Amino acid sequence: MGCKNCAAMMLATALVVSGPAWAGSHDFTLVNQTGLAMDKLFVVPPQATTWQENLLNRDLLMPGEEARIGFSRTAGQCRWDLVVVDSTGTEVTWESVDLCKGKRVLLRLEDDLPEALYE
Repeated sequence: MGCKNCAAMMLATALVVSGPAWAGSHDFTLVNQTGLAMDKLFVVPPQATTWQENLLNRDLLMPGEEARIGFSRTAGQCRWDLVVVDSTGTEVTWESVDLCKGKRVLLRLEDDLPEALYE
């Protein structure tokens, strides 16, 4: 017995299953060029006053190290604030980081000012 619309059904199923994950997923590699031992990372909408979950899935991200960050975002939203808490509890915020610009985000402190570069 054959299935008249099997190919169409399989395609529709694949789109339903993969569609939302594709639309909201924006994983990136974070490269620590700050000179700080990063303890926590929060990715929040610009100028948010509350944070969600710590996205740094390790104890510390030392200077020169990098980590893969799993992040779901609202489809079409590219700019986010990245809030880092270092091992001493000091917070540094990189404002309006464009996570659509590259798959690697390099965070630096240039003359003590937060700077993000993209690759």
